[in-house]
Amino acid sequence: MKHCQILALLSLLGVLLAPAHAPAPKAGEVKLEPYVFEAANKQKVDTELGHLFVPENRRNPNSRLIELAFVRFKSAASKPGPPVVYLAGGPGGSGIAAARGTRRV
Repeated sequence: MKHCQILALLSLLGVLLAPAHAPAPKAGEVKLEPYVFEAANKQKVDTELGHLFVPENRRNPNSRLIELAFVRFKSAASKPGPPVVYLAGGPGGSGIAAARGTRRV
């Protein structure tokens, strides 16, 4: 009897101590977090790491969401102009890796 009670207690403890799950992201949602970007030459810059969630197939309303990661560098200009967006070419290309200076031609 005690063995069953201990197992039940351990199971309950596991449920109570399990990390809470974050709500599922929605299409178009952007999450930003502080990030220290380090270039290939070891220079560091305070930036923001972003995650944009988009449908894998925009034509299919039931398509799964995919996550696109990006780094946002804030302008140091007193009057910033329009944003600059850099996209690496080709499937699987990484704009973040290219910005680090690790891209090979």
